[in-house]
Amino acid sequence: YKMKKFDEAVRWLEKASRLADDDSTIIEHLGDAYLAQRDLKKALNAYKRAQELDPGRKELTDKIRKLKGELGER
Repeated sequence: YKMKKFDEAVRWLEKASRLADDDSTIIEHLGDAYLAQRDLKKALNAYKRAQELDPGRKELTDKIRKLKGELGER
């Protein structure tokens, strides 16, 4: 992801999220990779899932709010 190889990052993070489906950090990073690919709906869904697992994280709330605004959702 940091090397801007977003397709590869998504593949690895999707696999990691299947193996550790209760790890909010991995799922958040998957959302970041989707966002880098401009797949806003997948990014939003990943952030929502991460927030379900770790509801106290303000940065997830901020990312969700921003994406909802971009997508025209409430």
